[in-house]
Amino acid sequence: MRKVCYLYNEDITKYEFSKEHPMKTKRMKMVHSLINNYGLSTQLRMFHSKEATSEELCAFHHPLYIKYLESWVSPKAEQIVEQYSTSETERIKMREDTKLNPIFKINQTVDCPGFEGLYDFCRLAAGGSIDAADLIIAGEGDIVINWSGGYHHGKKSEASGFCYINDI
Repeated sequence: MRKVCYLYNEDITKYEFSKEHPMKTKRMKMVHSLINNYGLSTQLRMFHSKEATSEELCAFHHPLYIKYLESWVSPKAEQIVEQYSTSETERIKMREDTKLNPIFKINQTVDCPGFEGLYDFCRLAAGGSIDAADLIIAGEGDIVINWSGGYHHGKKSEASGFCYINDI
């Protein structure tokens, strides 16, 4: 019998791209609710997914791009930014930099708006995918589902197609 694992971290559902944006994180919560309410959770090994670290994100993405994403951290995660000694003023300047925004493609199209907590969202999405890969490699799961991941359009140094990172 195949071992099927399911990863979920409710924290990812706190973020909203924008009211008008078609990507709605509440759908992730709805899927999780359906899995539980239809009794599928009894047939799955359930795991709480982690947040990816900056170092893990930099395994694919350019460090300057990740640093830029960090400027979109939520107010609740001040300690993340503080470890890189970037002041609130510097973060705001980085977000509003007319030279950086076009390079990284955040807030340049309707697909990839900047929003409060963007970096935290990216860490959660990628963390679940990294956990999924780890479970497969360790032989813990034959099939591993991370409904909150799969953002495959993100480029090394650029957001694209609803994707700020590439966690495929």
